[in-house]
Amino acid sequence: MSDPVANPRTANVIRSPKAANRRAEVRDRLQDRGARLFAEHGRSNVSVEDLINAVGISRATLLRLYQPRHDFGTVYRESILALLLKD
Repeated sequence: MSDPVANPRTANVIRSPKAANRRAEVRDRLQDRGARLFAEHGRSNVSVEDLINAVGISRATLLRLYQPRHDFGTVYRESILALLLKD
């Protein structure tokens, strides 16, 4: 196993409460805006660019939050769950 200190890019390590709060905020925005986009346009019609533009983040930030890339489906599931729990 790699050491997160030696290789921070391969680890999903949050080093400070500020970073943890920022990550949670971005995930919340992704869930909220993602849910709206998916509801309006359908899952197959929402691109990565649509999501990152709606949230105001870079592609790199999205991929850091959802590693590896196959975890991107999590954005969809979390968005739909957040939408259902709001009511």
